[in-house]
Amino acid sequence: MKYFVPAWHRDVSDWAYSSHTITFDDAIGNMRIMNRVDEAYGVIIGDYKPQLITQMNTEGVAPTDTLAAFDWIQDTDLHDNNRIVDISDFNWPRGTYFEYGPFSVNAFCNDEHIARLLFNNIGQILRIERWQDGYHQEDVIMDTRGFVSSIKMFNRQGQLEKMIFFNLHGEWRMIEDAKTGRCHINPRY
Repeated sequence: MKYFVPAWHRDVSDWAYSSHTITFDDAIGNMRIMNRVDEAYGVIIGDYKPQLITQMNTEGVAPTDTLAAFDWIQDTDLHDNNRIVDISDFNWPRGTYFEYGPFSVNAFCNDEHIARLLFNNIGQILRIERWQDGYHQEDVIMDTRGFVSSIKMFNRQGQLEKMIFFNLHGEWRMIEDAKTGRCHINPRY
């Protein structure tokens, strides 16, 4: 079986703010050819891609096998846990209300802006930006398959401090220190 390593190094961003740029590479073209002739092929993804399934659908490719480094790190499988996540699936403080805009949903509690939900191009929650006491506290990054993939934690100056990666059950698997680049692996695994 042939394996391709596409040059997908950019994150899938909020579709409302995405600029239309050409993101074609030879691997994508070759994978599309393999789809047309119904030949088995695989893809190898070394980067962190919580929106991988959405990106493959957008590119029009359907590999027979997918080897994703972060699926191993997070102990997930590409075909595990395909569920739709809704706003009501999260624990919001009592009295939270939502304002629906054309491209995002804002959450308020006691007249304080506590979160903004952003969506991918097919309407799934991409990330939740949370605020506390007026500062951007964290970003909850969702996986296309329907689970919290990671949380980016920020300090009061808005600088990224750490990123916590989770498995399907919400257990942390790895913590990356943004300053040092060092990773701490959960000793349970």
